[in-house]
Amino acid sequence: MTQKERISEIQKLVEQQGLDSDAMLESITGEYVNPLNEVLKKIQQETLQFNGDIPINALSNFIMELQPIIYFSLAGLEKIGSRADIAEQMRLNKLNTAYQSTVGTGGDKKAYSEEQSQNEQFVSNIYARAYKLLKSRCDVGQNQIDSLKKIMSAKMSEISLTRSQNFNENYIRRMNE
Repeated sequence: MTQKERISEIQKLVEQQGLDSDAMLESITGEYVNPLNEVLKKIQQETLQFNGDIPINALSNFIMELQPIIYFSLAGLEKIGSRADIAEQMRLNKLNTAYQSTVGTGGDKKAYSEEQSQNEQFVSNIYARAYKLLKSRCDVGQNQIDSLKKIMSAKMSEISLTRSQNFNENYIRRMNE
């Protein structure tokens, strides 16, 4: 087998394990991330549809839609964080048990215990990744809310200024009549 074939085989294995990892991440974070993704896609579609000039009522609706999603996603973040802690504790317990149950040099014990706790390490890594993923999505969602509020505020100021200018023009016209 050539080096290129070995590398290709390793890449296939990585992709397969990546699919397993992705499936686990989706099962852990999907109920929190998917609703947020749907709203963000709607915002993107509206932005494209209106060439970046989304109507105020749509901005308001998006803000109202995003806020409870962020709230429940943050609750999920706490849940996933506690599961990540549990997974890490399980990994450490397995590692320590395996380390203490074997004989040999410190290096031998370490190698054996790490091998015996590989599955626990994998699950712990997945939960840590799920936590980071959901945290970043919550941050993106909150940033989106803040941006929508700023855009809405700017549009309201523009409307107010236009009304004020129209009022002043009408007032001056009436005074001159």
